[in-house]
Amino acid sequence: MKKLLLFLSLSLTALPAFGAAALRRAACAARTMPTLRTMSTQAHRVLGVQSNASQKEIKAAFMELAIKHHPDRGGDATEFIKAKKAYDELMNPRLTTTNWTQKWNDLGNAWRNAWGNHRKEQASAREKKHKQWEELFKKEQEEALEKQKQWEEAFKKEQEIRRKQQQKQEEEEQAREKQRKLEKKQQKEQSTGIKKQRNKEEQRQKKEEQVRELQKQWEETLRKEQRAREEYEKEKKEWQNYRNTRNIFMLFLSGIISKSLYSTYKYIEEKEKNEPKK
Repeated sequence: MKKLLLFLSLSLTALPAFGAAALRRAACAARTMPTLRTMSTQAHRVLGVQSNASQKEIKAAFMELAIKHHPDRGGDATEFIKAKKAYDELMNPRLTTTNWTQKWNDLGNAWRNAWGNHRKEQASAREKKHKQWEELFKKEQEEALEKQKQWEEAFKKEQEIRRKQQQKQEEEEQAREKQRKLEKKQQKEQSTGIKKQRNKEEQRQKKEEQVRELQKQWEETLRKEQRAREEYEKEKKEWQNYRNTRNIFMLFLSGIISKSLYSTYKYIEEKEKNEPKK
């Protein structure tokens, strides 16, 4: 019953300020907090007296335990401390009074003061955390802005690098296109040059053939002229021989004739000489 009243009083005092979380914390505190009666019964057990013992009996029991367990007399210090705490709890007029209403009011006031201090501590802690969070948020925001600037600079640099690479690729592509055009032109010129060279070679061959043909014709004409000259020389020789033979014959004939004439002249002359004159 006392636990229930304590729980209700704590819940009523803590509900406006803390809400459901405060109710849960108050219930937990009520469950874990020992009552006055349990505290007093534990103290009576430690001292070894009954719960309805008077103050004289309590004092006598404590003196016996103090003489027995005092450290100066070789006793156990822990047992002495336990007995001293039990004696102080039982001899405390605030705990031994029969005014339970005042006890519960004092306890409620103590809890309210504790909860007020707790609320102040929580508020200060929240303010500190809020300030820390604001500082962290500002730092994170500054870091984010710095990172964003770095990212923008890196993005600009990367864009510039990409633009340069693209420009370089375009220049290389233009150079390759020029090279291809030049190679095509050279191939075309080479092909036309080969054609021209072939045409020249064919023309040269034709000219050589014509020259050879003309040379053959010239040689043929020379051979014909040589044969004609040889024939002419032969005929000339033959004609000269004929003329020589004819001249010789004519000379021989003229000699014969002249001799015959001379002989006839002589005969006639002798005959004339021999004939007498009339």
